[in-house]
Amino acid sequence: MEQFKFDLDERVTFFWNLSGDAMRLTAKKATVKEIENTGVWFEFDGEEDESFVTFPDMHLSGR
Repeated sequence: MEQFKFDLDERVTFFWNLSGDAMRLTAKKATVKEIENTGVWFEFDGEEDESFVTFPDMHLSGR
């Protein structure tokens, strides 16, 4: 499993495959709110509720 390190209130960008087309990713900006052993709580821009993303569901991509 990939290792990730986040800081509280850090700004990050997620790229979601919402269309099912691997070449068309949707960028969503978020703020780190809470870090747990199994994942991280994020507050996504434009969303009222926080979302929990587990570490196994995260993938690091280089550019």
